[in-house]
Amino acid sequence: MSSKSPKISEHYQALDADIIFKSSDNILFHVHRKNLENNAASFPPSTKGEIVPLPDDASTLDTLFQYMYDSLPEPDLKELPSEILYNLAEAAERYTVYYVQVICNERIKELVAQYPAETFNYASKYDRELQTTAAQALLDLPLDKAVTKLSPHLIVPWVRYRESWSRVAFSVLSSPVRCPRNCADAPIAVPNAHKIWFELGEKRSRKAIYEVMSTLQCQCGCNLLHKEFAPLVLRQILEQDMDEIPNFRHFLVA
Repeated sequence: MSSKSPKISEHYQALDADIIFKSSDNILFHVHRKNLENNAASFPPSTKGEIVPLPDDASTLDTLFQYMYDSLPEPDLKELPSEILYNLAEAAERYTVYYVQVICNERIKELVAQYPAETFNYASKYDRELQTTAAQALLDLPLDKAVTKLSPHLIVPWVRYRESWSRVAFSVLSSPVRCPRNCADAPIAVPNAHKIWFELGEKRSRKAIYEVMSTLQCQCGCNLLHKEFAPLVLRQILEQDMDEIPNFRHFLVA
């Protein structure tokens, strides 16, 4: 059974085009070599009349090529569906479309909390600093949801990385700490440690652990809240333990 004939893109069908690309979903884009050369550095070479297949879908290519034609309006990244945005960012990196690389990266940084897994996948390839930020946001996403969104090669390293944060959280919640006011050497009250662990739930980020620890009080009765003594006691313990957790990239090669 023969495959369906490709359709021609509604926006890119110029008769004088000298390059033809085919999207992964079988749409042809007739574009001009000069426009590509002025805006990108890494499109695959082609000869006139040759149809060059690309791994990107039509929506991604349609959006990407809009940045290469002055006659077309520049897309508003804030209005793009998230799937197209992240695919666009990948395409911009693949073909070295510098301007689109920059603006996509800036927009994605604004979406870390909303799309931690998608940002983490992207940043794991192109932006180590953003990867660190995205990792903290991703630590608060339930593990079963995270693994369905992560790139396959990142799943096992992510599980190991997340487990390191779980061990730190459990260790700190389970360890008594003396009252900084030295009230009869009484430890901080953790009779409700299981409740606190329940409140932490699936979250494992530094911020989430700090927030849960802020509910603890001293057994001595001075009612010294965590936010008062955190800089003196718990914050030091937490930061020391957390800072010893290797960067995610360590788990990729370990």
